[in-house]
Amino acid sequence: MTTQQTIVVDHLARLDDGSVVVAGIDGHHEHIAPRRGSAWDTAATARGGGPFGIGEAVDLGFSRRRGTPPLVEERDVEEENVIPLGRLSDGQFWSLLETLGHDHLPSIYGDELTVSPSGSASVPAGRGKASLGVLRCPGPAELFRRGGQLRMGLDDLRLGSLDLNVHDHRLRDEKGVPIDSLWKVIRRRVQSGEPVILSVGLSQAFNGVHWLRVDNIHFRDYFDDHPVFRFARGRDGPSR
Repeated sequence: MTTQQTIVVDHLARLDDGSVVVAGIDGHHEHIAPRRGSAWDTAATARGGGPFGIGEAVDLGFSRRRGTPPLVEERDVEEENVIPLGRLSDGQFWSLLETLGHDHLPSIYGDELTVSPSGSASVPAGRGKASLGVLRCPGPAELFRRGGQLRMGLDDLRLGSLDLNVHDHRLRDEKGVPIDSLWKVIRRRVQSGEPVILSVGLSQAFNGVHWLRVDNIHFRDYFDDHPVFRFARGRDGPSR
């Protein structure tokens, strides 16, 4: 089925292979993950001069359903038809996230989501009802760096303690390396206990499972408007 879609981007994740995961919320409050023939890269992001930025309303043109469980949100789009329409205000975007936010992960992914002793979480390949969601972070969390990875430790109200990879594109440089001056600002805010909403997603199947990750960290304001972030964007490349 082919339909015309407009989304507000709330998932913008830089993966370890250099590709970028993009997804947003449509007018029916459902997640849509636009896909093209090849994976998106940093050139598709607002920082790289492309159409996709957190909080950006984007016209996808006509899209076609392609996803299979749990990646049911995927749709094929024509890249030349993707047009940015402008970014929502802080309050509008936060209100949208609050409307979609869940209090625990099983309400997003169902009982197929399980947690390992290490704190990672996954869904068996080809199972589950969704791959994307919005989680109200239940209380203070911990953001930290382990080698080249950013990680978040949090306690889910149903699943208990989790240790998840964080792929927020805004916290990495063009080579995918976490930018210390940026993520440490966010660490202080996360630990302070102020309201935090997380965009969470499942990976493509790997070793028979889809792994849970944190795609983006959200506050009541766009944290990438902080002067530290504006400086880093100017250093890393063009922005709108």
